[in-house]
Amino acid sequence: MTILPTQINFLFWVTIADVLAADAIGKLPDRNAAEAIQRLPAVSIERDMGEGRFAAVRGTPIQWSSSTLNGNRMPSASGDYANRGLQMDIFPSELIQYVKLSKSLTPDMDGNAIGGTIDFITKTAVNKETLSVNAAGGYVNQSQSPSYNASVVYGNKITDKFKFISSAVIWNRDTGIDNFQMVYDFNNQNYTKSFGINQLQLRDYIAERRTLGFNGALEYEFNSKNKIYFKGLYSQYLDQQKVRETYFNINTKNVQLQARHADYLTDLYSLNFGGEHQLTGKLKMDWALIKSRSGFEFNSPKNLPDSERGYPIVTFRQNMTYGNLSADGIKYLAMDAPDHTGDSPDVVLPHNLNDMDASKTYLYQTIISRNKNTERDYRAQFNFDFKLNDHVNFKAGGKFIDKAKEFNSAIYVWMPSALLGIPGSKPLVYLNQLQTEGFPYNGGFLNPLHNPYNNVLINQITNGQIDQMFTADYISTNGLYNVQGANTPSNIAASYSGTENVYASYIMGTFRLGEHFNIIGGFRNEYNVTNFKGNSIVQNGNTISTEPVEKENRYNAFLPMVNLKYSLNHNTIIRAAFNRSFARPDFGDLNPGLQINDALQTIT
Repeated sequence: MTILPTQINFLFWVTIADVLAADAIGKLPDRNAAEAIQRLPAVSIERDMGEGRFAAVRGTPIQWSSSTLNGNRMPSASGDYANRGLQMDIFPSELIQYVKLSKSLTPDMDGNAIGGTIDFITKTAVNKETLSVNAAGGYVNQSQSPSYNASVVYGNKITDKFKFISSAVIWNRDTGIDNFQMVYDFNNQNYTKSFGINQLQLRDYIAERRTLGFNGALEYEFNSKNKIYFKGLYSQYLDQQKVRETYFNINTKNVQLQARHADYLTDLYSLNFGGEHQLTGKLKMDWALIKSRSGFEFNSPKNLPDSERGYPIVTFRQNMTYGNLSADGIKYLAMDAPDHTGDSPDVVLPHNLNDMDASKTYLYQTIISRNKNTERDYRAQFNFDFKLNDHVNFKAGGKFIDKAKEFNSAIYVWMPSALLGIPGSKPLVYLNQLQTEGFPYNGGFLNPLHNPYNNVLINQITNGQIDQMFTADYISTNGLYNVQGANTPSNIAASYSGTENVYASYIMGTFRLGEHFNIIGGFRNEYNVTNFKGNSIVQNGNTISTEPVEKENRYNAFLPMVNLKYSLNHNTIIRAAFNRSFARPDFGDLNPGLQINDALQTIT
């Protein structure tokens, strides 16, 4: 039996929209917001380790679609991008009452939504006692670990005027991924040699992921014409990754081991206080004050101070020679090789002629990537709704948004002094001198292919050993030299901060022309002011000069919109729409930082 989600098309809507209700979300095991909406028409999602992360509408870039929470765009701090796309795996599906996908806009909606708007409506206060408890568990064979999730929802009416609802969610799971992939020499001008394999990569990922979510709503009704409400949401996403990679560099005749692990920590909260008022028999007003914030950071190693944590990476190298090469000395797949010497694409082996040996595998480089960024929003909005009669309705309102963005990013690199030729250097560190653990993990690497790589894999260093290698004592004792640090031009130019203010207003009308024809039309105007600060760096040989730089931009977006609906008969409805919308620049594009290298004649 195939269970299909409940997709509701509200026929009285003039706009082109689809809705996914809570009962539909609950029928299928969709654990986050991205997976909950992937079944709606025109929605596609991007995945990370099999889980939905970003959503796009109509094939547009993810930042061209607006993801909103109760009608307001959510902050979008994440580790992978500096754009405006929302990382939806932070948002558990159990907190959602329903989702509305608007493929055409109306003037009372934010205008920065070229692809469309995905609006997540959280659970609201209830009129009677409600209790729902769910729990589930499972087992992930690839990572050989259990998974579980649980949620509880409780709401009640305390008095005739005061009611509430609260919910909490936890979802814990492990993910394991093994894969091999190849890097081809596609830049080679010789067509045949461009299919040569420069590098064979073996990658092993283990990730423990935990999602926490809390939602609450309060509502107080003074009388039948006036009420106020509060909505609050907090969600946290912790992704603890453990990655071990082996790179067989055929063209440079070496093999590189890369060990890395980190905690990706993302959180989001939103606080919404508002009210609804019936001012006269025909005039209504609603208003809201909102604060929301999203933050991301790499949070490893734990033995370092918070300011020094990031994503630690350690690499080792061993010289290597390779066999099963074509007559021209290049590694190909058999179907690409001039003499048909090579492997099948189903399993590509390195054919190394020397054994992997921990006593010959030396420490080559240690790297820590630091990334901490936040996005904070203050919003104030109001709407007036005037019902002239049963056929004509007018609406007008305004919104002010004060957004603050701070992005701090830097990459630090150390290398053994001996590899740099520095006199009096400490001896190289070899893998067999460090704390290691059995590898491959969880019983094998690429088990479905019958473990073809087990004879070319060796034990790897532990996470604890990785953490130890970034302490000041270890760096000093083993003669590691900092080749990229805080004052490196690329690091100085990477970080920035700024503000974005939006002043929006709109007016619209809804007209019912007879029994069959409806029109919504109007205008929206959004005036935008951005002010971002960064650094300008000029590098001339070993001389580096730095000065702060600030850039302000002002632009206006005038957005006419019209939606038409014609009921041809009981079974046929025709809709059409004309919208003008826009996409604001990505935050990375607003960074005024500049790096000029006079020696290389480059500007970045």
